[in-house]
Amino acid sequence: MLPAMAMKRALEGAGATVLGPHTNAADALAAVELGDVAILDIHLRGGDSFAVAKALTTAAVPFFFVTGYSDPPDLPPELADVKRFTKPLLPSSLRRAVQELIRSAERP
Repeated sequence: MLPAMAMKRALEGAGATVLGPHTNAADALAAVELGDVAILDIHLRGGDSFAVAKALTTAAVPFFFVTGYSDPPDLPPELADVKRFTKPLLPSSLRRAVQELIRSAERP
């Protein structure tokens, strides 16, 4: 299982610069335009990450959701097409998912 700090280490080990983890929406919102891609846990301390997801969409920052819930809550309609991964997420799966986000950001 990869909790936030383990995900950070796995990505840094693959050469990424990681700006988080951010455990609440306010901190995550402050970092929206600083990164090239984002990984959002559906649940943050104090609530969900939907406002962050909407801000990422507006800023054209590609992202996906991760969740520890086997039956995650319904996403708002405008976020329904965002990929979701269920924890535990293997490091190799995490790296592949991030690489796909990067490739999607490079497409015209």
